[in-house]
Amino acid sequence: MYAPDIKKHVKKDKTFYKELLASLAITQRECCALTGVAPRTLAYYLAGKNVPYSFQYMLESLIELKRSTVL
Repeated sequence: MYAPDIKKHVKKDKTFYKELLASLAITQRECCALTGVAPRTLAYYLAGKNVPYSFQYMLESLIELKRSTVL
């Protein structure tokens, strides 16, 4: 199981979060629904501005869940 690790959260550039979202193969609207993040906040995060580790962890956990259910 995927466990949170704050050490993995270093300042990432904006492409990092866009790549996470792309690997989920969902729209920004779907991402907002799954994470509970407002669309404006998501746009702010995708621009790489002050992204909390909790958001990164949510996306990484969704990716891990997708991998485990696809197999």
